[in-house]
Amino acid sequence: MTATPHRGSEWLFRHLLHLVDPEIYPDPGDDQSQELSKLTPGPIHFLRRMKEDLVDYDGQSRLFKRRRATNHRIPLSRQELSVYTQALAMVDRYMLPNAQPLARMVYGKRAASSLFALRETLRRRQEHMGRLAAAEASVQADPYGEDDASREEAQVVNADSAASRAERKAISDLVEQVDQILQDPMVAPSKWRVLVDGCLAPEGIEPGSDQQAVIFTEFADTAEWITERLDREGYTARMYSGRQPNNERDAVRAAFMRGDFQIIVSTDAGNEGIDLQVAHVLINYDIPWSLVRLEQRMGRIHRVGQTRDVELFNLVAVDTREGATLHRLLDRFVTAANELDGQMFDSLSLVAELAGIRYEEWLQALYGDDVERRQAAEEAARRITVADLRRRALQARAQEAELASKVEAMAALTLLQQDLLERINPAIVEAFLKRLDSAGLLRVQNTAAGDGILLLTSDAALPAGLGGRQQALVATSSQALKDNAGNADTSRALPLGPGSLAFGDLIGYVADGLAPDLYRGGAAEDPTSITGYELHAYEATLTEVGGKRRTAWAGLIRIDETGDAYPVRWETLANLVPTTRSGGAPHPARGQLAEERANQLASDTRKKYQEVRDDWFASARRDLENLPVDLTHQIPNRDERLALRDRLRAQAQRRLEELERLSKVEITTPTCVGRMRVYASAVDRTVEEKDSERIAMRHVQRLLQEDGWVVSDVHTENRGYDLRAVRGRDQRLVEVKGVWDSAASRGIRLTGNEVLMAMQHRRDYWLYVVDQCNDGLGALFGSFRDPINVFAGDIRGDAVFRIPGSSLRTARDRTQESST
Repeated sequence: MTATPHRGSEWLFRHLLHLVDPEIYPDPGDDQSQELSKLTPGPIHFLRRMKEDLVDYDGQSRLFKRRRATNHRIPLSRQELSVYTQALAMVDRYMLPNAQPLARMVYGKRAASSLFALRETLRRRQEHMGRLAAAEASVQADPYGEDDASREEAQVVNADSAASRAERKAISDLVEQVDQILQDPMVAPSKWRVLVDGCLAPEGIEPGSDQQAVIFTEFADTAEWITERLDREGYTARMYSGRQPNNERDAVRAAFMRGDFQIIVSTDAGNEGIDLQVAHVLINYDIPWSLVRLEQRMGRIHRVGQTRDVELFNLVAVDTREGATLHRLLDRFVTAANELDGQMFDSLSLVAELAGIRYEEWLQALYGDDVERRQAAEEAARRITVADLRRRALQARAQEAELASKVEAMAALTLLQQDLLERINPAIVEAFLKRLDSAGLLRVQNTAAGDGILLLTSDAALPAGLGGRQQALVATSSQALKDNAGNADTSRALPLGPGSLAFGDLIGYVADGLAPDLYRGGAAEDPTSITGYELHAYEATLTEVGGKRRTAWAGLIRIDETGDAYPVRWETLANLVPTTRSGGAPHPARGQLAEERANQLASDTRKKYQEVRDDWFASARRDLENLPVDLTHQIPNRDERLALRDRLRAQAQRRLEELERLSKVEITTPTCVGRMRVYASAVDRTVEEKDSERIAMRHVQRLLQEDGWVVSDVHTENRGYDLRAVRGRDQRLVEVKGVWDSAASRGIRLTGNEVLMAMQHRRDYWLYVVDQCNDGLGALFGSFRDPINVFAGDIRGDAVFRIPGSSLRTARDRTQESST
């Protein structure tokens, strides 16, 4: 489960745990008011990952863009402050004492949001005064318990009055004042210019532009008013609130995601679970008194698929009872979150709990009658520091890491070892199809439908997953289908993306056709190697969870002519080209070396998996052994307490025995499924070329470090790039090319592995070219982000690709012009 399904209630949380594991966690019963100590579930039942920690299928690219928040401190205008003061004075004059704190809060929050919202509440108060009891009014206004604002307002507008006739007259007078203010074209609401000039315009969101934004407010009345005013000022805007039926809300959201209008104005009610990532700007026109609500708002545009860094703006009215305290707390939270690179925005409520911040309680106290309590709340808020919040946020991350690290380590091992089809990048899919074409197994053609939409043709019938005919229209990924949906009819195209039946059947079709040749031994040439070698491919099955989970394992072993055998990355196959030479008979000694190395590699994999499982099980044992006491220590009756504790201990022991059995990891003996003789076809590099590479690497590493990057040299690991540079959350995968004299004359070469990695990593992949290395220092000729895109029409070759010097010069000049 994600988000906060228990809504912060320990009773609901216990019910959730009981639902997940009824044998270990007993039913907490029906009494929501009972005192329950807070439980912290262990690694058996709990895993939390921060958005900022999540990466794409390549294991490196961030799934989520950065977030940064800005608070705007906004004093009320003279007219707004006058209306605010009069509204609160009416509460003290006409409301009964037990209703005054809530009424002050409702009037005050709505006045701080918009005078229009206050006016609508006053009009409803005038109409419904004394009509319903508080409980009945709450149920009618919010039958499903989803809209706190509507429920609270309903209680206030229906409350009894100490002098109903006089109160109605006072309301009429105040509403008339508000109407005059709202209708005066010379009077601008205090928040409005900040919204337009300080939030929208700097992000390019102006009338007629194609940029989009999300505005949040607690109140549907404010949402209605904002929408109408934006429309009057030339923006296109639509409202999204719990007042609208589901089908209307769905239509509004769909239109926003299509880009049909610029600004969606949403309330908290009715927005759970919606994704609005086409916008990169989110504005909180007013601030909810629930940190969970604030977290949910801030996550609406921070979704997978967001292409830009996210800007969050908070508009805080400060001339209210709670304004200064609210701004102070929010300013501390935002400063700490920004310093932590946005990693606190999804855990504001958790950090507040750890820091002892009673956010909503303190704000409510400011509208109460207890002067000492108000002063205590203000003083407590003043004591909160950015340093303390940052420390608590790091503490929360440490706690989560302790619970999640073992499982995340397992996930990392899975990504590194199993090579499942679902992990295959679209670039690799396309390269694979092109190799099938060059091998004569299939004919692969580009189509007018767009990039990534290909036509496969075979002399025989293709497998059922590809339609069972001799031709099939395919897409290299689901994203390719989305990107080209407007270009042509792609409804017949079959995606070869994550776990698709079509791709699985294609792999099986190719494997059947090539299996005999692979087993007998094929041959290829490696234009990047000056010595020959053999490649042996092995497969095995990793079994976990008592045999219920089976994972494909694959290993590629290289045996050099010297007799050295070692595993290599599968991407190295991109360096190979066909040859007419024979693979020859298998060499018994080399086959035995490959088998021994494959067995060792499989054994190492199993050990890594088992170590992770063992650590996880040890932690689970500690949690389960402590749980019977944690769950029963508050039971006052000793006999009842001990009886339940003994029963829970017996259940925990059975669970431990089951978990120990399930934590065992096994792997089958690797089987050789293919062998290939690889002939060297590279020309030995000259001394100048070797020196140029060394000089260029040193030069680029120094440039990056001077620019604040932390640089790792990985050029010996055959990753398809030489350096990995990290600065904050940014990374560069850097391929370095050194040229002895002039790069503009000689050009450069990229291997198939390098091209494949550049296709896969795209904008994270950088090509640095250093020439004039003959002086021992070198000079940066140019740096090119996403070289596959930059040199799309200029790369020539097969396995070793050449970029002409003229293309390098043109691309460098174009880059320099765009930066001036």
